[in-house]
Amino acid sequence: MSQTQDIVEKEVEKPRVVLRPKRPVKKPTIVEVDSEIYRTIQSFVESSRKSIYPWNTGIETPSGVVIFEKIGNWKLVVGKNVAILYTGKRRYAIILTYYDFGKYEINVSGTTFRSTDRDFDVRTIYIRPNKELPFWRYISLDEVMSAIWDYVEVEEVEEAPQAPQEQIQTQAQ
Repeated sequence: MSQTQDIVEKEVEKPRVVLRPKRPVKKPTIVEVDSEIYRTIQSFVESSRKSIYPWNTGIETPSGVVIFEKIGNWKLVVGKNVAILYTGKRRYAIILTYYDFGKYEINVSGTTFRSTDRDFDVRTIYIRPNKELPFWRYISLDEVMSAIWDYVEVEEVEEAPQAPQEQIQTQAQ
């Protein structure tokens, strides 16, 4: 927990005043995931980004897919427009699919969020384990996205990948 959170969460024995926000406040969305997926996400966001560690060097496969792996903890597989975070047991934890600048969707263990949804805000989405674990904390989707951006970047190409609905319609024709 950060020092700021520690200070804010300290309770005064008998407070005589209460601070309340004057500005609009967005309520958080909580995504509960099983303990294996939670620990994978936690390991991923808390792993050092120093170049001396082997998980910070990607391995490119002959098909062009790049793999970053912290063996036994997580594996980040990066394709042309998708990044998938797998657990050590090869279950997916996070799938980020990018379609265009600012247009993407992120799937957290079966729950999908789309950047085009009116109320979408990565700062308000938090991941927690579905049961109590030692040393767990809420992990924001913003923190997960920030960790992913340490490994990938968005680059404009001639032809943008199609959204799933567009791909299905094109294949059916």
